Amino acid sequence: MEPRPLLTFYGPIYGPDHPSGPTIGNQCIALKRVLKRWDPDIFPGKMEDFDAVWNRRAVNAARVAQRTWNLTPTGNIGKGFFERSLRAMRGRGLYKPAEWAWDDLAQKTL
Repeated sequence: MEPRPLLTFYGPIYGPDHPSGPTIGNQCIALKRVLKRWDPDIFPGKMEDFDAVWNRRAVNAARVAQRTWNLTPTGNIGKGFFERSLRAMRGRGLYKPAEWAWDDLAQKTL
């Protein structure tokens, strides 16, 4: 398995209900990819269809991860969530090798 991704936190991401939200940008696409790879059932559809808005679906998916990772389930992305996501593994399923949830495309999107 490749080494853990080394990425720098780029700032908070907010959902549509936050006064500073919703956040729009490539970081939203990258984190949606991470969440989809971590748990494929979080987002229906294909990763190619993800948009650059941290919408309610993204907020709800982040809350699932936050609960699992023992973080406060706000749906917003802070440094604690980002740091924990760097240790997230892809959902294994049948016959899939162990891989980080941050794939090459998600890393390049940042």
